[in-house]
Amino acid sequence: MKKRIATFLLAMLMVISMGCARNQAQDSGTTTQETQETQTSQSQVSEPEEEIVLTFRTNMGTDDISSSRDWITRVASEFMAVNPNIKIELDHVDTESHRNKLKIEMAGGNPPDIIFTWGLDYSAPDAEAGMLLDLTPYLNADPEMKNVLLDVAWEAFTYDGKIMGAGIHGFTEGLFYHKEVFAQLGLTKVETYDEFLNAIEAAKNAGITPIAAGLKDRWAADFFAPMIFDRMCGYDMYQKIMNGEEKFLNDDYVLAAKMVQELAAMDAFSQSATGISYAEAYTILGTGQALFMGDGSWSIQTYQSDAFEEGTADKIGFINFPAIPNGKGDQKSLIYGVAPGYALSGKLSGSREAAAVSFFKKMMSKESMISFLEIESPIVPIAGEIDMSNISSNLFKEVMVVLSESTFQYDPYNDTMLPGLAEVWHDVHVELMDKISGSTAEELLQRLDDAYNEFYQ
Repeated sequence: MKKRIATFLLAMLMVISMGCARNQAQDSGTTTQETQETQTSQSQVSEPEEEIVLTFRTNMGTDDISSSRDWITRVASEFMAVNPNIKIELDHVDTESHRNKLKIEMAGGNPPDIIFTWGLDYSAPDAEAGMLLDLTPYLNADPEMKNVLLDVAWEAFTYDGKIMGAGIHGFTEGLFYHKEVFAQLGLTKVETYDEFLNAIEAAKNAGITPIAAGLKDRWAADFFAPMIFDRMCGYDMYQKIMNGEEKFLNDDYVLAAKMVQELAAMDAFSQSATGISYAEAYTILGTGQALFMGDGSWSIQTYQSDAFEEGTADKIGFINFPAIPNGKGDQKSLIYGVAPGYALSGKLSGSREAAAVSFFKKMMSKESMISFLEIESPIVPIAGEIDMSNISSNLFKEVMVVLSESTFQYDPYNDTMLPGLAEVWHDVHVELMDKISGSTAEELLQRLDDAYNEFYQ
């Protein structure tokens, strides 16, 4: 699945580098008015006799991702303007609150009508329980909607051959770094693990945090430690584990786990990281108090937001995790995921279902996807040619260059796990990165095997 994005990445990179300034509507011979009329006709539905209220909750309640929130709000407003009897009731909360609420709602059989969620194995139990609407008949009836996105977007939400959503919040993960700190320490490149260790020592000697880490939000540990596991052990090993052919407690994983613990022992991570939130960690990097941070490309909009001084994003750079000598994994692999996306409630029916599907079509329209891409953070898996003339973020371009140069792309490990195992995965990585954990690498990996047996067998 991951190899199919290579052409998309290359095409996007070429258009970015060209910096073309032509207007997409003019190039196609279509006027702006005609484009707007097409959008209106596609998203307008038969007027319902009574007002329909559709609930829609996201994880975009914090100011650091206000650009995504503004995009959602704009799309909803445009839809309601041509469908006055349909109200989209938006509720934006933080990620942790959203995950917790969604878990309770799914278990109780009462999910929101429009759902921001994560595909792959995360939503598999919800799909099996009938909590997600099967969109396959609608996509078959409207191939134009399906063709807006690459197959990977739909595959992320396909269960038993049924498409139940779309993964559009494309992202990559790697090492973000502060360019001014990098230069201050006399660093020129960090491409090998030895260079990485030398950079850590240089930062420590200068009284700068080597790697910002906010482990109070336990899922944030997944933005660093798994990169070492992939470099050392490879994605094939992970797949064998998930297929039941191997155990987490194996020689290669033990070695990788100990490497993470060695970094913790040498004070590579933020002091008292388990008391620091994810938001506090990226603030530490953004203000030049740290050299590195393992993070995802969604943070581009964070550094461009009002949460930071103007120009902060230009001070942040992005690199792939350095190559580790004798590592068994692809040393230029990089995470590329499209699991975050949107689905509809399996409890919808009649006019409410029709209204929700119409709004979904509005969200997934080519125009909406282009405008989403232009907030310069999500790597939206749009099919076909893309006009990128409105992209100005140097950081976004850096991320795209690194992604295009990667030799293998894979989903984040935790996105391919059932939620129960993913929770233990988070906890294990927090303990590996916590200097005072007290648990051995073997004990932590055994905990993962125990969780796998509980949730998969």
